[in-house]
Amino acid sequence: MIIATSELHSAHGITKGEVAVNVDATAAHRGKQATRSAVNTPRAWSVPPESFDEREWQEIVRVAAANVHEADRRFRSTRRGDDLGAIIAAFHICGPLVDLPPASLVRYARAVSKGLPFELLPRDGGQQKTSGAGR
Repeated sequence: MIIATSELHSAHGITKGEVAVNVDATAAHRGKQATRSAVNTPRAWSVPPESFDEREWQEIVRVAAANVHEADRRFRSTRRGDDLGAIIAAFHICGPLVDLPPASLVRYARAVSKGLPFELLPRDGGQQKTSGAGR
């Protein structure tokens, strides 16, 4: 699966709008979680590669979004009430596989600590809003 980035990753030589990650689409299609890479999962999904039909691509996007949602649920389940610094540190180690700019990461940490919802995935592509801890 090819995913395009909407963020600048100068440390990795990746510019806004460039394809940043090439993930094994068959693993994503089978519902397996991707592993964290040097360039975290970008904020925007690309159009389907030539080798996928639209229905197959939508299934891949659905499974990827479900994996992020589940990772967020698990991450939140033990961190409600935690210090923001601890949440941010843990996010980089075992948080959901998304790339958040620093200001968004602080807002996410506040939401996690307070058990509030946070829009973790972009709205385009039919992504869903995450819920509070303990669901």
